[in-house]
Amino acid sequence: MATWLTTFSYWLLIQSFVITIILLPLSHLLVSYLPLYLFNYRSHDSPSRYLLFITLFIPFTIIFLLITDLSHIVILLFFVWFSVLLGFIDHQTGYLPDLLVYPLLVLALLFHAMQSNEQLLLAIYGALVSYLIFWFIYGFFKLAIKRRGLAQGDIKLVAAYGAWLGVYILPYLMLLSACLGLLNYILLWIKIRYKPDKIAFGPALASAGIGLMLIKYFKEDWLIKIIL
Repeated sequence: MATWLTTFSYWLLIQSFVITIILLPLSHLLVSYLPLYLFNYRSHDSPSRYLLFITLFIPFTIIFLLITDLSHIVILLFFVWFSVLLGFIDHQTGYLPDLLVYPLLVLALLFHAMQSNEQLLLAIYGALVSYLIFWFIYGFFKLAIKRRGLAQGDIKLVAAYGAWLGVYILPYLMLLSACLGLLNYILLWIKIRYKPDKIAFGPALASAGIGLMLIKYFKEDWLIKIIL
């Protein structure tokens, strides 16, 4: 697999920039109006175009710089795009639309089916195991403290990332997303000066999912081998 030094090219950077610019207006439109269409949620704050651009451009650039297989590039671009949209929408509304979660799961199965039947089987196992684990956590919180520790949308999104990452990386997804969720909680607490009743877990899941997917794909690098 290629490395940063051998594949760095301004042309690849330009491709990433162009794709991001093309998707930015549609992404902003979806983040702004999907909540209204699906959940009848009216937001008074428009999502930041600059933040949306950055969260798309950085992973897009990594994909363009390090992947040569066109079909893998296309699928991973959609993976990142859907993940970013889900993170923004959940941050705004507290909901994760099935309209984006289910295609993310289908893309995972398609991506692994293109590689081998074994990879497809691991993806299916990853989705099932992650769904069952987080469903158990959901039920535990509901029975023990009479509150939902997770929303059902979170469980479906975890299943989608379980399909992408496989069973073996699932613990890393749980740990990293929990740490990012805790960090988000602390920052929100500092910002509003009192403990928030709940926070959206989708942005933490999306960030962890994107990061770990890219790490998994490029884990032949010696530094990433140390991490995983």
